[in-house]
Amino acid sequence: MIACTELLGRPRQEACQTAREMIGTASPEDEPLLPRMIVAVVHTFGNTLTLRRTLVLQWVARAALVNALEEANRLSNARYNAGIDSYLSVLVAQGSMFAAQQSLISTRLAEQANVVTLYKVLGGGIEEVSGPTGPVTGAARSHSASIW
Repeated sequence: MIACTELLGRPRQEACQTAREMIGTASPEDEPLLPRMIVAVVHTFGNTLTLRRTLVLQWVARAALVNALEEANRLSNARYNAGIDSYLSVLVAQGSMFAAQQSLISTRLAEQANVVTLYKVLGGGIEEVSGPTGPVTGAARSHSASIW
């Protein structure tokens, strides 16, 4: 994937040349495709940042919901222990709390997947490197992974 940090702010010809070098293509027939590839990378980057903001806001809201439902669960247990309520209210409160916790976990997972996508769009990735005992997979590489 083309690292958009290496393409942003450059003249079209220079950006196309950089993109051609980065994708290993020196063919003039591919010249019309390079601007589209650059636009696609920048577009994906923008979408990924927008999704990240949305996921963070969702996570904050769902964390607040989990906190409120944990308190409701605590109060429901206290009412049951005092003999005021039936155990059904405790089970309902627990079910609501567990569902909210699952939702919070799903949001966190989506947020982490988004971070991986953002890293890929910025040019990071996994490549195989040779170590003293042979090839090692999973070594991270970075192409100017930060734009700020």
